[in-house]
Amino acid sequence: MNTADNKNTIGERIKNFRSDSLHMTQRDFAEELGLQPSTLSGYEKGNIIPSTDILLKIARKYNLSLDWLCGLTNNAFQFNDLGEIVDALIKLNDLNEIRYEIERNKPDMETPENRWWCSLKFYGMDSQHPHNGSICSFLDSFYENRSEYESYFESLESYNQWKNSTIEYYSGSALTQKEYEDIDYDTRIARRNELIEKNQKK
Repeated sequence: MNTADNKNTIGERIKNFRSDSLHMTQRDFAEELGLQPSTLSGYEKGNIIPSTDILLKIARKYNLSLDWLCGLTNNAFQFNDLGEIVDALIKLNDLNEIRYEIERNKPDMETPENRWWCSLKFYGMDSQHPHNGSICSFLDSFYENRSEYESYFESLESYNQWKNSTIEYYSGSALTQKEYEDIDYDTRIARRNELIEKNQKK
């Protein structure tokens, strides 16, 4: 990749991430990074190559892959520690269009026949969470492709092609955040009792 291509790729990816993923203006995003809007504009137009410090700041702040920012991979996000995975699962729970149930089995004493496990379950036919069906379709495809690769029926190149094309396919599906209601104690207890009564009638 020559210098001109590199500047263009980095600038396009910063711009696309800012506008499509964060839905932020240049001014707001520049402020987040401690930059002048004109400097950010230079990055996005490919007139200026961001310094290593700036690229690292963007990557760490938004859990982005440096390889993705530089155009070396199509996989944008990466995890650097367990806390980031926990954060991702919490953020997944905070979306309006997706809902997962948590199932668990925690025996007093784990044995090979009765293991400690937790799982996330997505119901595909869920009118209140319209992207659940897409998640189920993806997981079904993921199951097949991962099994094919791990059992040596599929090459690494083919597996990576599947990952990249799948990410691209789902990239246009918009998501919105839940707005949590901050209610007072009496209201919370009243609603809790209503829920208990409702569940007892089932």
